[in-house]
Amino acid sequence: MGLQLIGSMFIIIGTSLLGFWWAANYKKRVEALDQIAYLMRMLYGEIKYQEGNFAESFLSMGRHCSGRSQSFCMDLAQALEEGSGQPFHTIWRNMVDTYWRESALLEEDRTIFITLGENLGYLDKEMQLNTIQLFIHQIDQRKQQLQQTMPEKCRISRLIGVLAGVFITIMLL
Repeated sequence: MGLQLIGSMFIIIGTSLLGFWWAANYKKRVEALDQIAYLMRMLYGEIKYQEGNFAESFLSMGRHCSGRSQSFCMDLAQALEEGSGQPFHTIWRNMVDTYWRESALLEEDRTIFITLGENLGYLDKEMQLNTIQLFIHQIDQRKQQLQQTMPEKCRISRLIGVLAGVFITIMLL
């Protein structure tokens, strides 16, 4: 009887933690979208006011960021400086895959981010600025929608975690 009680507690605690982890991922996704929107606002300013090349722009941006964003910008700048012969969109895709795959972003978020890189680099300045503005608008809409549904989804995630543990425990006893 004592082992069953201990096992039941472990099951409930484990599934509850899973529910809390799931809820925390919603918050992490909002934070990741914030980071990307911040990067794109900085890129917009770099293109509009600095008029340097992308390598210089991302190097400058990397100096003003931290964490994943800083690594992304610095390594992207380095890859562009090295000039490996790959087109910009290929380098961009590789960097997004490297630095943002393990984030809380959904695949559709990363796809939009990758699509931005496919539209930069070969357009004139005004078109690049418009493309970045459109991307920022899309990210802000996603973020706003997520923030509206996040409290409910977080609550439901935690509740499902706890109830799943209770249900599994009842089924096993």
